[in-house]
Amino acid sequence: MSDETAQALVAANAELVARRAEADILKRECLATVARGVSGRVEEFVKKAAHQHPEVAKELGAEGLKRLRLELADASAAVASVIDAATEQINWPPNAGSSRVRDDDVHSALFKFLYGERLWSQCDREELPPWGRRVRQDPAAEPLQPEPVCGGG
Repeated sequence: MSDETAQALVAANAELVARRAEADILKRECLATVARGVSGRVEEFVKKAAHQHPEVAKELGAEGLKRLRLELADASAAVASVIDAATEQINWPPNAGSSRVRDDDVHSALFKFLYGERLWSQCDREELPPWGRRVRQDPAAEPLQPEPVCGGG
């Protein structure tokens, strides 16, 4: 290998290391943003579910709704801490030469990381109260749609 080629290789490797460091910063920022948003989204979900299922909200009463909110706040804090610490555990989408990664690809990577036992381990499925099962199993309930929180278009 010529000296010129060796210098170009060293420069390219230095650029690669710098870009990876920048990407790691962006990944941590993305996860911190998602983690901060979890509690608010859970609260939105509770409000929406209460409006969509007024009979369940009435059955729960003020104390039941308060207890539900507290339980969900605890669970969302646990999920947020898992998300916030997951930078190295997520299979992030490759950049594919463009300047930005698509929001859908980031969403998909986060979904794949959280889906299944990692998410369900944060709640006790066996102890899910009857009203929780009823709300979750209602096919007429409109699902919440994810919103982009980081990444590009």
